[in-house]
Amino acid sequence: MKAIRLLRPAQWLKNGFVIAPLIFSRSFVSPSAVAHSLAAFIIFCGAASAGYIINDIFDREADRAHPVKRLRRPIASGEVSVRAAVTIVTILIPILLAAAWFVAPKFLLAVALYLALTTAYSMQLKTMPIIDLFAIACGFVLRVWGGAVAIDVVLSVFMFITTLSLALYLAATKRRQELLSTSTASDFRSVLQHYSVKLMDDYSEIAVVATFVFYGLYIATVRPQLAATVPVVLYGVFRYRYLIELSHDESPTDRMVRDPQMIVCAILWAAISVSVLYLAS
Repeated sequence: MKAIRLLRPAQWLKNGFVIAPLIFSRSFVSPSAVAHSLAAFIIFCGAASAGYIINDIFDREADRAHPVKRLRRPIASGEVSVRAAVTIVTILIPILLAAAWFVAPKFLLAVALYLALTTAYSMQLKTMPIIDLFAIACGFVLRVWGGAVAIDVVLSVFMFITTLSLALYLAATKRRQELLSTSTASDFRSVLQHYSVKLMDDYSEIAVVATFVFYGLYIATVRPQLAATVPVVLYGVFRYRYLIELSHDESPTDRMVRDPQMIVCAILWAAISVSVLYLAS
């Protein structure tokens, strides 16, 4: 149970971005592509868990001083030793890289870059204002690219920019909630000294507008059938913004992955996308 908590399985839903290329490229009609995409998803779940463990190792002292994380993080709480965590990562990463190679050589590169990015984030990037937001966002872009190379398809540049913009929106709202979570938030995450709630609201507004602009450009130039998904996407963004207002003491993304309406929204988006693209193929 302690090891499972260390892996943070609740966060694996974020790796759904790996599946996106399977849908957008209409490759879901190919059993081989579906198998490769699912394998890529599982491997990225493992890579994300490795990244979380590495982050928890570096953050253990700050987490022990945090009123919530000192209870929830296994390393900070003393449930899992640093030595045990290092052992898990040392075993997990080679297995993930070997599995990624069998999926596709380029997919191995995507996983390796993701692991390098998450390690750099844990060591230094998370302390650098603005760069920390882009580092988080690039992790999502690598998920999408990894999902694309795993099934050997090429996606429009608009899809990658849409992903970057959406991830920046999620990152900015996450920082916003961290600022609101406690009056001494900057004591636990130094980069927050450079941010304010208003600045994060401004960043999130810019990012969400960019998301819709580039998603619209993708639909208009590549997949006009996906116009049917726009109402669902709008509802999802509205619902997420509503959840932010309710999430003063927890990460909005954590609340999002547990929210029934957001789950239904994601399923509905996927169902509509697959249906209209299948009928158009």
